[in-house]
Amino acid sequence: MKLQQKKAFVKRLLQSSVVGDVPTWPPYFLSSILPLLPYLPVSHFRQLTSQQLAPLMELLGNSSLDGVRGRHVLRTLLSKRKNLTGDDLLRLGVLACYMDPADLGLYLHDSAMSSALWQQLSHCISKGLISASGRLSSWLIPAVSAKLNISSMASSDLSALGGLLPHLGTSFLLSLPSQQLQEILSEPGLHRYSPAQAFQILSKITENSNLTVDGLCSLKRLHAGLFPAVLSALQWSDISQEAHCLCWRAMLTDLKPGHRAMLYSAVQEALHRDSRNITQQVNCLFPFVPLRKLMQTMSGETTWRGIGTYRDAQWSPQQAQFLFKKIREYKNITSKELRYLGVIAGGVSCDVLRLWINSTGFTELLQTLSELPGVMRPALRKCIVEILRKQADLDLGALSSGFAATLPVTMIENLPNTSIRAILSYIQSHFVEFLKLPRYKQTNLAEKAIAELGPSLAKGKVDGNLLDILGPLLPFLDRDSLAQVDRRALALRLEDMRMFCIPKEALRDISGILTQKELFGDPSKWEVMDVEHLGRLVFALSAKQINSIPLTVLNKDIVEQVLAGQRRWQDSVVGEVCVSRCTDQNYHRQQTQILLRGIVKARSRRTKVPVPSCADIRGTFPSAWTSTQLRRMSLDELKECMEVLGQDSSLSSEQRRSLWGKLKQSFSPVRELRADQVLELGSVLTEMGDRELQETNLTHPAVLAHLGTLTQWSPQKMRAVVLGVMRKCRLKAEHLSFVDLATFGHLLCGLSSSEIRRLGPYNLSVAVVFLRELSMPCSEQQMEALTSHLSRPEAFGPVSAWGPEIFTEIGTLAAGLPDMALSALLREQVEGLIPEAVALMSPQKMAVVFSALQLSWLSAEQAWAVTEAQWAELDPEQRHAVGLARYEGDVLLELRGVTLAYITHTHMQIHTHNKLPGVGPVSVKVVSAEL
Repeated sequence: MKLQQKKAFVKRLLQSSVVGDVPTWPPYFLSSILPLLPYLPVSHFRQLTSQQLAPLMELLGNSSLDGVRGRHVLRTLLSKRKNLTGDDLLRLGVLACYMDPADLGLYLHDSAMSSALWQQLSHCISKGLISASGRLSSWLIPAVSAKLNISSMASSDLSALGGLLPHLGTSFLLSLPSQQLQEILSEPGLHRYSPAQAFQILSKITENSNLTVDGLCSLKRLHAGLFPAVLSALQWSDISQEAHCLCWRAMLTDLKPGHRAMLYSAVQEALHRDSRNITQQVNCLFPFVPLRKLMQTMSGETTWRGIGTYRDAQWSPQQAQFLFKKIREYKNITSKELRYLGVIAGGVSCDVLRLWINSTGFTELLQTLSELPGVMRPALRKCIVEILRKQADLDLGALSSGFAATLPVTMIENLPNTSIRAILSYIQSHFVEFLKLPRYKQTNLAEKAIAELGPSLAKGKVDGNLLDILGPLLPFLDRDSLAQVDRRALALRLEDMRMFCIPKEALRDISGILTQKELFGDPSKWEVMDVEHLGRLVFALSAKQINSIPLTVLNKDIVEQVLAGQRRWQDSVVGEVCVSRCTDQNYHRQQTQILLRGIVKARSRRTKVPVPSCADIRGTFPSAWTSTQLRRMSLDELKECMEVLGQDSSLSSEQRRSLWGKLKQSFSPVRELRADQVLELGSVLTEMGDRELQETNLTHPAVLAHLGTLTQWSPQKMRAVVLGVMRKCRLKAEHLSFVDLATFGHLLCGLSSSEIRRLGPYNLSVAVVFLRELSMPCSEQQMEALTSHLSRPEAFGPVSAWGPEIFTEIGTLAAGLPDMALSALLREQVEGLIPEAVALMSPQKMAVVFSALQLSWLSAEQAWAVTEAQWAELDPEQRHAVGLARYEGDVLLELRGVTLAYITHTHMQIHTHNKLPGVGPVSVKVVSAEL
């Protein structure tokens, strides 16, 4: 049976009256359903008694039991046993992996037990049952390192170590032959290597073996350490094979800006050696060609004549706009020919599309546009919506499910039932796209799921069957629907819920459900197993509720489990989007600090503030500890944790300064620092002194590519880095290539305004495609120097002549355009601004440069990007324009949205701070219901 089938079978089993209650299940019955026990809901698994579990212990030790259930077995059977023998540990099997890391550390020090135990722990790590990067690693890694005889190990034995390999240290890995190293690291897996490790390993492989394109693609986990010498040493003979498209796409999408520029440059050089130009390269590379280079090469005639090839390339929105414009200049195409353009058809302008409204087959044309691969350009989506509003005879049911899911709420009401069901099916399989919708659309679709898929179920009750249908849509229901959720049915599905995105607006309602008597009750009365069961759902509670959980419950082991669960979820595709789109990150940090209070703070006035060990850092995270605590750590403990410290981007400047003050003893003199040591220091490097930064050799491209992505730089430090690099390389601003500019990244803001004006305009215009997503920490004068340089003839020409595709191409840099240029933007130009550029404009600048008319041109995506600070500076007319753009012209929704925003803001204050006397949840709920 598949995983979901096993879970469904167990739920049906529990509903049967024949099997009785869990504590009554006899041993023979438990043995017969042993493969299903790992899927027995935790609330029922916890009912298994010691008499039931004892005969099954060895069998469970050989199963895939997870941590929550495994720890229940250990508590039930071994709570009174302290001194386990080697035979005991062997019998435990995977259950041994769920013991407290500190206890495991004692057994790992015992030579009689160490070998068998670390092999079992290694097996659990490889299976993903426990983490190799937590507290356990502080005892496990030394034990493994002492026992391994690397010279006698086969590649299969090393591969079995899996997730342990990154933690065994670079010196261990570098002692392996290059061929064996490449063989091991090419195997599939999710184990991460730090930039410093990736750089060192890639350096060795490049020096000692002939790395092919296939070889580089298979070393995905090392791509964070790329540098030009690796790429120039590649065997490029097979560059054009379509088989490599998946690799190119992943690398050119996921890599850091500097690495993407290096790779793009290397690919172009290889093509040039084969005497191939831009129009002859493999299809999957087209989307990564900078717009400026495309403008040089692709005429309307070239594009039209090669349309059979070009129509299927995954062009970016700005490339499609440019190519469509060029085709229109060359040939006056018909609506039928537009459909033949493939992805390039997505570049059609609204003015051109309107010309065909009355032509035969216009509905089919809209259907074609809605079915194009990739995400539709917001301005085009807005245009189609406006056409659909005015042309009531057009069939909305012909639109693709992905496009229909984004329609205004009032238009979704007019869709046939079949279309609604198709939309719901689409969002279940494309949930990340659902998370990108505005909150009111998310709730509307979640409620549609109940109305369309659950009418035959128990009226007025969201029961188990409906919960299964809803899945991750559950937290997006409105408050009244959430109140109807069957608590017992939800208890059976809490493990699924741990993987759900819980939007900030739903926190209060979800925490209310979780803390009801039928589920977990009052948090002040919780036990360890309650927090264990909830896992990362602890963060659905209010800060006040988390604060009420007894400190005896929040021990190091349980807190590490919660944090590790949260990190695993955040690393998932859904988690990453949810954190950026649906989560109040400041509030989450507050919750986390409260969760950690019993570990990082003194428990009473009589006890000392704890000084963390490396194990403590690994069990939490570096920024959880104050700068004073970090400074008091021993140098050996700090060095042991160096990789972890350097990769924590949330360290404050004071914490980083304390760390560098301590670590510089081991890294002096700084002029002798190697590239791998600089990469290892990571964000800590940003608190070196100005002179130290200038003395340190930061010229290696791999180093600069990493430093250019750091966001913790002060203007003074960036200036020191740039001065040091330019002096050591004997470079002037005008000599910087587009690869140099992309590699500098944020460090471009270390150039003075006058130096920026001396950059090569053409190189800057090519580099912007790699810089377009960065939030540049430049001053207003520096940003204006950058953008004014882009208006030079060698770049994109005067801003007044820019099409929307250029504004999209330069991305966030558009926020730095001069006030006069922004205030003069036409509708089509405003539509080219990416939402991130809108969000980055200073509040005062936005209020001054954009009129209410210009703000009314914003797409819904752009309008929702307007920040609270920007909104506060707008006058009533401007706010009305933004509100209508957010709700796509629906006046009633816009009015309701403004009122609900006020209520939600007030509610969050109550939920977070509880500082508004006399205003309680009831009054908020009443007002919401009236709306």
